Amino acid sequence: MTEYFGTNVEAIFGSMPERFKPDQVKDVDVTIGYDITGDGGGKWVVTIQQGTLKVQNISGDMPPCSVVVTANAETFVGGTLGKIDLATAMSAGKFKVNGDISIMTSIVPKAFKKFRVAGDDLKAEEFISLKATTSIDQRFATGPHMGKWFKGLKEKKFYATQCPSCGRTQVPPREVCAECVVRSDDFIEVGPKGTVANMDIVYYASPDPLTGKVRSTPYVTLYLWMDGSTPGECLSFDLNPKDTHRIKKGMRVRPVWNEIRTGGIDDLLYFEIDD
Repeated sequence: MTEYFGTNVEAIFGSMPERFKPDQVKDVDVTIGYDITGDGGGKWVVTIQQGTLKVQNISGDMPPCSVVVTANAETFVGGTLGKIDLATAMSAGKFKVNGDISIMTSIVPKAFKKFRVAGDDLKAEEFISLKATTSIDQRFATGPHMGKWFKGLKEKKFYATQCPSCGRTQVPPREVCAECVVRSDDFIEVGPKGTVANMDIVYYASPDPLTGKVRSTPYVTLYLWMDGSTPGECLSFDLNPKDTHRIKKGMRVRPVWNEIRTGGIDDLLYFEIDD
């Protein structure tokens, strides 16, 4: 069996029964298919049902599953060991999840203890984890362009700069036109509504560097064409969580403001679908 990072695919699936934590998945009923390609690959079906586990190495077609993972052997082993970032692998098309992705992000991590390579010096140890949030008071000047932007948020307005040469708008305001490379000191008001040009649906959230907290997933970041702005010049901001499963490209959205506004980014809570 071909090895990657000191182990192989068969060892990972073979260790599942001893790593299984039945008390964590008493109410779970899912079937997970793994289609591992390349040298050392194969097909496995993992069934978790009411606190029980069944691991099968199969041949032929994959049976109906709640979710199917497709990856080459090296990516699968590296991702399991934490040697390969699976979010990056997904973006590159090397790790694919077809079905309910929450099974892989929520159920699988709590159903199994972490796989460790036999003989690894760290197999009986855990890294010490210190959880702390450091707060440093800072003051900085926004400058006239971003100052105009934050003042606008306090007044429930969106300001953009408009290039005196080509007429392009930039939102939030920027000092120099990205097309003409000339200074832009002319401000215009855009919005407040906009059209969804694109979006990111985030399933893997990193801790906030300021608070240490991890956001609930999934959440959506919108890229908006604000009314009155140059097409293609997008404002990026969050979507109201209640609209996560309804949002589509081309939809109209409107801003939702904080009742107490101080001239900061928190003055704008999020955008929501403009029904």
